[in-house]
Amino acid sequence: MKNLSLKSNSLKIFLIYLFLFQQHVLCLDTSQCSNYEDPNKCMNTQIKRDGKFYYDRIEKSKQTDLAVPLLSDEYQFTMAYSHFENNKHNDKAVFELFFRVNPFQGEYTVFAGVEEVISFLKYFKITDEHIEYMRKIMPPHTKEEFFDWLKTLDCKQVKLYTMNEGSLVFPKEPLIQIEGPLSLLLILESPLIALTSFPTLVATNAARMRKVAGNKTLLEFGLRRAQSPGAALVASRYAYMGGFNETSNLLASSKYDIPVSSTMSHSYVTSYTSLDEVHDFLLNGVNIKQKALYYRQVLKFSKTSDSELSSFIAFSKSFPHKFICLVDSFDSLKSGVPNFLAVALALIDAGYQPIGVRLDSGELDLLSIAARQIIDNAGLVVQKDLSFIKIMASDSINESKIKQYNMRGNAIDIFAIGTEIVTCKSQPNMGIVYKLVEVNELAKLKFSEDIAKSTLPGRKAVYRVWVESQSVPVADIIALPEEKIEGQSKIRVVSLQKTQERYTIIPKKIQRILHLVWENGEIVNPVFDLEESKQYLEQQMQTFDEQIIHDQKINKRYLIVTTEKYWSYFQKSAENVLIPKIIA
Repeated sequence: MKNLSLKSNSLKIFLIYLFLFQQHVLCLDTSQCSNYEDPNKCMNTQIKRDGKFYYDRIEKSKQTDLAVPLLSDEYQFTMAYSHFENNKHNDKAVFELFFRVNPFQGEYTVFAGVEEVISFLKYFKITDEHIEYMRKIMPPHTKEEFFDWLKTLDCKQVKLYTMNEGSLVFPKEPLIQIEGPLSLLLILESPLIALTSFPTLVATNAARMRKVAGNKTLLEFGLRRAQSPGAALVASRYAYMGGFNETSNLLASSKYDIPVSSTMSHSYVTSYTSLDEVHDFLLNGVNIKQKALYYRQVLKFSKTSDSELSSFIAFSKSFPHKFICLVDSFDSLKSGVPNFLAVALALIDAGYQPIGVRLDSGELDLLSIAARQIIDNAGLVVQKDLSFIKIMASDSINESKIKQYNMRGNAIDIFAIGTEIVTCKSQPNMGIVYKLVEVNELAKLKFSEDIAKSTLPGRKAVYRVWVESQSVPVADIIALPEEKIEGQSKIRVVSLQKTQERYTIIPKKIQRILHLVWENGEIVNPVFDLEESKQYLEQQMQTFDEQIIHDQKINKRYLIVTTEKYWSYFQKSAENVLIPKIIA
């Protein structure tokens, strides 16, 4: 059913595009609609806690010592000074942080960085050292009172609303809504973007890789490929949150309690020259070197590299319980895998369980199948079950390659991913923005001829809704804070993806997803730590429609909508800022 609604005012041309609407009804049966669901109660029941809220455990950022107030752009301070001079610095303001397009051409985004944002607010302090620097860059006529004011700043006057860390989020909805003095919130802009943008990008990238990898192990091996040590820490943390199992980064492991994993490098393998460099040694009464040479002969692996075999034997002496070998230094199938098997079988005789082989070059899917065949055949010859031996693949692995390997078939058990996760090579920028939406309870918006870049004014509440006909969420609803969004009642909404469309939603379940976490210098609701965020994301990935999670292009897109009441508020706000065109 289509209706046409045009207003003859200065918005006429704009409204031709904006206010054509089409009605849809998602659910007609309200008999089993549930009551409103309190998200904070959900958090307390979904996540096991240690008897107290996590805010008691918020620490100063472990990522970097650079998360200080001067981690900002100059114009934040120059604008703050202008407001100070004009006595606007303490005006009550509201900003929100959001993005316009999902990354990686996908249909969803994983929100991350909340804990770091709260840590930044908690420990925010402009020091004497910062003030001395500001004196150097500010104009000579800058009032001394401004510097005195800067010294007094903290975030006790700030109220912070956020989505949960690990939430699936979507374009145009506020991930963070922050209230407080205008100039202070200006100073917070760049830090808050920096503390959420890259974490969100990495977590989303990791979640996408986890989805296509299925139950296979994902290892983050990106330290040496990261753009800086700080970036490496961020990437390790949020790759783990996004679904990776382990990291090779020792510093990240020590700071965040992420399980650590490693293999060996080509330099280790090639540092050996002959078998004479490795002496006989016993593990649980088994001479590993002699036993490995025995199995090489039994399995007819006589043409393998002696130097490679010697390096594997040497490594097994130090790490019999973590025996995994890089097998492509010479020839993966003719030498590397056979040499691994010779030593692995010796370790099995000594009571150990070797881990497996790592393939680092070539057609990894085809090589993995061939390697698995060699391993299985060896097991048949020596009458041992070697199905537990894993095959790891590295070498510029990304989401696209994993999809290709899945389509072609492979025997890979573990993906070790470096460059593509720590740099997000296919899209290195998230595009998060931070916009003013209200000052002194007056709506503020940026209005652009490019409708996609126009902002949504005012404070907001955001709800996630389910309907009777579907077991998955169908929409996120942006509403005015004072609106009552309840189950068992029809909600008329406007699509933000296609503003000409109208829907009637009849919710079965409603969940508030933007909630207050920081007020009066304290955390007032639970904040997820790393493990809790990881678990929450796993729940989120199971909650949503598979067509959205898998990016299936069948015109299926998760709905982001506003209530009609909010949309009317937006229209009135837009009318106040539009400049009428004069035709003469």
